[in-house]
Formats: sequence, C-alpha cells, structure tokens
Amino acid sequence: MNVISATAQEFSTFAKVSDGTDSVILEFSNTPVLGLHEFKRSALTEQEYEDLNPDTERILELQAILENNATTFTALFTSYNQ
Repeated sequence: MNVISATAQEFSTFAKVSDGTDSVILEFSNTPVLGLHEFKRSALTEQEYEDLNPDTERILELQAILENNATTFTALFTSYNQ
C-alpha cells in the first residue's frame, strides 16, 4: 500500500492510501499504543477529505507506520501460531 496524501488533525491523521488499483481514506491515531498506530477506514467522503487540504508532507512517516504495523502484526500472528 502506498500513501498518496495526508492531513493531520488534533487526534487523528487522515490519509489516502492506494494499492495501485483502488484507494481508500484511512484514519490513523496520532498516539501509538505499544508501538502500534491504530487505524481504521475513515467515514469521511472524498469531498470532506479534500476540504481538509491534504498534502504530501507526511507521506514517508505514514508509509513507515503502515510498514511497522504490518511487520508487528505478522510477528504477533507468527508467535500466536507457534
């Protein structure tokens, strides 16, 4: 998944993420818990997201968060299934 754009708010960061064929707006918690940033599909519409004036400043940071979450969840899944 690749982060296309993002906008930070007080408690959450909204990001448009694409897998190359489809895109979705995700909402990331700005406060990690045990090193993981909680995220979920955002209820924002495309227009509401655009009204927040997203930019490309945080793309690398959010890309790292996604990859860290994936690595951590993979390790957790592996440890539970041993």
